[in-house]
Amino acid sequence: MAKWADLMQLGEIWRLVCHRWRPNLGVTAEELGLANAQEVEIALGTRLKLLPPEFFKAIDEAERNARSDLKKSSFKLEIAAGGLVPSGRGDTLAKKLAAHRQAFNDAVMVAADKLPAAILAHRPTLNKAIDEVAKLPVHGEAIRGKVVEAYPSKDDFLAAFSLDWTRFKLQDSDAKDASVAGAKDVKDTIRTMLSDLRSRVAEKVGALLKLAANPEADAKVPTRSINAAVDVLDDVEAFNASLGDSVLAAQISELRKALKSTQDGKALLPTLERAKSTLQAGVDAAVEEAENRLTGMGRKVVIPDRVAAEAAVQSVTEQVTAVVTPTQLPLLNLDAREA
Repeated sequence: MAKWADLMQLGEIWRLVCHRWRPNLGVTAEELGLANAQEVEIALGTRLKLLPPEFFKAIDEAERNARSDLKKSSFKLEIAAGGLVPSGRGDTLAKKLAAHRQAFNDAVMVAADKLPAAILAHRPTLNKAIDEVAKLPVHGEAIRGKVVEAYPSKDDFLAAFSLDWTRFKLQDSDAKDASVAGAKDVKDTIRTMLSDLRSRVAEKVGALLKLAANPEADAKVPTRSINAAVDVLDDVEAFNASLGDSVLAAQISELRKALKSTQDGKALLPTLERAKSTLQAGVDAAVEEAENRLTGMGRKVVIPDRVAAEAAVQSVTEQVTAVVTPTQLPLLNLDAREA
């Protein structure tokens, strides 16, 4: 059974760490004079915000772009709340995340400079919402008194924001029981990774099927859609090189060949429909295949032909004049492995 050490041969786990100041007004149901908890939740979640959503638009975009690039560059790992980034992709991803972090920090600086004006501009809207939500005027007055203290200073606002990431590897000792639960978690993680790769392809296949099934007789799949699908296939193929899902690899090859040969919807339908049904089945076999591949990584036989190996041993032995032990001849070990 595969262990975390086997899985970690593929790369490192990356986790995005983002801290932000949230424009939430901390009031209770009693302060609002409301008894219905659901009403309070709706009011606090949608109406009683200290600043409008558009104030954070540039900050949101930078964080969203960082999360998107991490997702595109990694296997999904629910157990680690992050993504497994294959070896060889880390440098490129780090550069992208650094650019997003700079955009995030720049957006925060701009927002901090605009904070006083934004507070003044939003206060009438917030006061109106408080009056409408609060059960009695006395409740509204009390809440408005808390609003002034709820806003941060510029320095506190700046200090509340940060965007960074961590990189680490899981060890077998990180599992609750490395011999039982840990092995099961690794297999479940492999299943999640494979399912994620298959779903990426299946999602594109589904989109292409809608285009290919256009009732118009001369329906053509747009070039842009073809290129986008091929990009996904190339990306998934690179990820799958580590796991070795042979069914997925075959479907990618067949889909790429079909998409590069024609844009005719009717001609593409059989390939797309076959891929859709194939990708939905055989996941268990793919997990076993990937597990076997992982547990065998880094242990390639130096001399695969045992007859030739024995002949090599005999030849060298006849030339050795000094008395040596087997451990002094590591290259003659028939079970020798190389990384």
